[in-house]
Amino acid sequence: MSYLINFHPSGGWFRWFDCGDLQGLWMLVNVVEVCRNTPSISHWLPTHEPFVVAAYLDKYGEFPDNLCVRISADYVEDRPTTPTWGLPTHTVHRWKDEPVPAADGDRKKSIACMSYKRGNKCDGCRACWSRKVQNVSLPVH
Repeated sequence: MSYLINFHPSGGWFRWFDCGDLQGLWMLVNVVEVCRNTPSISHWLPTHEPFVVAAYLDKYGEFPDNLCVRISADYVEDRPTTPTWGLPTHTVHRWKDEPVPAADGDRKKSIACMSYKRGNKCDGCRACWSRKVQNVSLPVH
């Protein structure tokens, strides 16, 4: 996996799980290993498995700098209801340009994904990969 990611013409960006999620701590440990083996690639891992993330942080400490783990909310228009351990989050909103507030309730710390205006492509936007963006809110789809 590390070899394929390092040599794929992705432009330096990799999203884990287009559909699906972490199956357990063992899988997150493997994802982190791939991230460490691909230091020139920025990785983004959205997850509905916050307690797997908590178990990793408890046992191993921080994630590598090139991995942005985002805890996803469970329902449309909801902020994440589980602890996020200070990690960035993902939400889903109904109204295209009105993002759900960040986990702390501050709408200013949340940005609405505009990929629907670009044929469902990120193009130059890399907010999901940035730990500096507290919440990315996707339009319902």
